[in-house]
Amino acid sequence: MAATNLENQLHNAQKNLLFLQQEHASMLKGLHAEIRRLQQHCTDLTYELTLKNPNKIYFLNLQKKRKRKRKRKLDSHSKNNKNKP
Repeated sequence: MAATNLENQLHNAQKNLLFLQQEHASMLKGLHAEIRRLQQHCTDLTYELTLKNPNKIYFLNLQKKRKRKRKRKLDSHSKNNKNKP
């Protein structure tokens, strides 16, 4: 009797695990599709923005490059000061 009960519990647990694995796979597939859709939308908007005002995009990219350069310079300066006694 106890063995039958344990076998039933094991069977139910296996069914539940299979269900959860299938739901997980379905959820991941949906999330990946949503990510691809959003990436495409972002690409489309960027293209549209570039067509409307290419000079603005150029200057925004230039500002980003300058910020990254300043950050690298500050990071480098900060690391050099830590190494000094």
